[in-house]
Amino acid sequence: YFQGKNGSGKTEFFYFLDYMLGSESIKLDGKEWYQELKKATLVYTKNDTRYYFTRYKDASKNYFHINDEPDEKCTLEQYKLFLSVVVTDENSSNLQVI
Repeated sequence: YFQGKNGSGKTEFFYFLDYMLGSESIKLDGKEWYQELKKATLVYTKNDTRYYFTRYKDASKNYFHINDEPDEKCTLEQYKLFLSVVVTDENSSNLQVI
């Protein structure tokens, strides 16, 4: 959970994290951070492997890559699948299948 004083940004951080995890349900147009957003990258490290998930404000621009491999453009649905596999699969071997 997030703990902090009122007005310290807990809810905005939650919205940003939700956005990075693939959410489309929250209306972000009125959020100041979203208005300024060009792109954001979430880096997840597991077993000495780094997974990079990048979203642009343009919903058609989503990218994924592992360690130093080149970015792979993907749809938002693929982005969510990659993220789900990386977070839940012990060895992430299913990434080659997707």
